[in-house]
Amino acid sequence: MDVTMDPPILTEEEFLKAGGKELLDFSVDDFTGKGSRKMRKHIFFQPDVFLQLINMIARYPTLADYFVTQKDGVELVLQAYRHSTDEFSRVFATRALTLFAFTQKRDATVEKEILKHNGIRTLVDAYKQSTGDPTDTRFSTLLLSSLLRHYPKEAGREFLEADGIEATVNVLNISRYKGVPQHLRVLHDALKLPKAATGDASVLHRIEDADFLGVALGVVDAFPEFYEATGDILRLVNDLVPKEAKPLDLLEFRAMPILAKYYVKWCYDETFQTDGTRGLVTKLFEKMLSDPTCKRCLDPSVASYELLECIKTAKVAIDAEKEKKVLPMPS
Repeated sequence: MDVTMDPPILTEEEFLKAGGKELLDFSVDDFTGKGSRKMRKHIFFQPDVFLQLINMIARYPTLADYFVTQKDGVELVLQAYRHSTDEFSRVFATRALTLFAFTQKRDATVEKEILKHNGIRTLVDAYKQSTGDPTDTRFSTLLLSSLLRHYPKEAGREFLEADGIEATVNVLNISRYKGVPQHLRVLHDALKLPKAATGDASVLHRIEDADFLGVALGVVDAFPEFYEATGDILRLVNDLVPKEAKPLDLLEFRAMPILAKYYVKWCYDETFQTDGTRGLVTKLFEKMLSDPTCKRCLDPSVASYELLECIKTAKVAIDAEKEKKVLPMPS
């Protein structure tokens, strides 16, 4: 079964000529027990099979629009997913909804239907069950981002009530290499939610409460070469410290050696030195070096050799940033 965004093998004209619309009508009647299948004794299109068919027709704009607008398609997809038994059905369901949203004639029609049929919690639940594989999470994150942007108040409130922030951070923790930006995008969209959606607890507080700091530094440590994503993470970490977390928390999560290694990897890169990323790293260094509690841990009499070497690197980085040096690549 195709779970990519590639064009289907058959054109829509060929699929319709082969009886695609009639098959769709039959599947809806069979799944719901209405119309031509009102007196059915056997259900051919059980939830998992129904989702596989809808996943197939979702690439055809005319059929997709017909299914969504004439057959209450969004509700049926959500209903089928809730009653499915196949673990992979979450990918079929979220892919179908994403393709519906991509080809919809009126913007936010699909998003409105998802919201109308209590789909936010269902999407968050699917997100929580993901494996971290980008193919698994790409559709959930696209839908959640779109919902948070189109309906920040209503969708935002439901997303937060469903523990969407915690789900995002947890999946970020197990995400594969190319999946990291998907989850960061959801967090950024959540950070833009209005007060009417967030209530008394800010999104930034919820992010820290979900143990983002440890996860974020773990990603920087594991994927230092993923420049754009790690730079994005460093901005978020700078926002969290000291508003929601203490510099000592950074130290406890081994931020000093992680950031020192990151700096050494990128220090001669011109983009790193000029686009503000070096500044993000040095700000975190400065927060730890200037904090009274951290100072006691970084004292030469108690600090490890590794930590002392990291402090040297931190001071070199801070000086380079203050003087706005652009270091040439060693020959």
